[in-house]
Amino acid sequence: MRRLLRLVLAAFSFAYATAAGAGITVVETGPAQQYDVQRLVLHSDRIDRDFLIEVTSPRIPILPGQKMPAIYALDMGYWIAGPAGRMLSTSGAMRPAYVIAIGYLPGKETARNIDLVHPKFTRGGETFGGGGAAFEAVLLDEIKPLLEARYPLDPKRAFLFGHSFGGLFAAEVLADRPEAFAGYLIGSPSAMEDPSLRARLADAARNGAKGRRVYVAWGAREAPRILDGGALVADALARGGVTLRRQVYAGETHASYYPLLIAEAFPWLLPKPPEHHAIAFDPALASRYVGTYRLADGRTATVYLKDGHYLMGRLTDMPAVDLFPETKTDFFVKGFDAQVLFDAGPGPSPGLTLRAGGTDARAVRVP
Repeated sequence: MRRLLRLVLAAFSFAYATAAGAGITVVETGPAQQYDVQRLVLHSDRIDRDFLIEVTSPRIPILPGQKMPAIYALDMGYWIAGPAGRMLSTSGAMRPAYVIAIGYLPGKETARNIDLVHPKFTRGGETFGGGGAAFEAVLLDEIKPLLEARYPLDPKRAFLFGHSFGGLFAAEVLADRPEAFAGYLIGSPSAMEDPSLRARLADAARNGAKGRRVYVAWGAREAPRILDGGALVADALARGGVTLRRQVYAGETHASYYPLLIAEAFPWLLPKPPEHHAIAFDPALASRYVGTYRLADGRTATVYLKDGHYLMGRLTDMPAVDLFPETKTDFFVKGFDAQVLFDAGPGPSPGLTLRAGGTDARAVRVP
């Protein structure tokens, strides 16, 4: 019977493979490219090391002069932090932000075992660490300033995200230079490797880290040293001036909770903007607002009436969005920190103000 079953399954598999491959040919293979993701390779002379950087931008228009939050994800964010951050931003679960994944070129990933750990230690006959202080200087004094000059990033709304050795590194930065980031996401920190960390974190929490948001997490089924390390970090911060969230993921192991961590911690670090409330739209006002408006950088905002009873707007190279009235002149976009404020007065509005993330940009009507 088992032999017959194997023969039937083999025949079915062959027939399926033949049918599936009929009429189609693989003409090219290669690495997948993510949409709107820029790849950089940076070399630091300080430690003679190359770093791979992937910058995932939020899928929103950036206004002239606007600066955006940024989440710096170590270990390349395990290749999911960037896409997940963009999805959370697009869905309105969190404020839009750049996600900057930092890692190494293929084949060089083991450098993390040196760069992400400040003290040197030996485990299982293998030596780790010793390069954390040097990499901390590279990150804060070289990589971060370069990216802030290249992209519209707000230095006051930067966040550091690390897991495992990366979580230990994020905790070390919080202890050493707490002002470097507005918040820290510390996952499964191997904090037992640094005996000095507890006291330094407690001191930072009482002083330079005041007002910082810190999310500390680990899986309930992790190794004892990770469970102890997570508790050490959270306990050291608990009586200071930070806004602390301590999260233990029930039933999860060292890596299994990582997607859950992103989904919960990113919106906690960058909570979505306050909700606006729409009033009834008066179609008679549409003639005042419908038209094309030009921004200082040359882009245009087009406002038009849809189906005769509500307004839509579209910025150059961006999809159209519904505009919901909050007052007779002020409209908002649901799920985003974005408003369109029309100039008041009789006749067609001569201009409008686009407001996003605390930045205002003027646009004037095109005749």
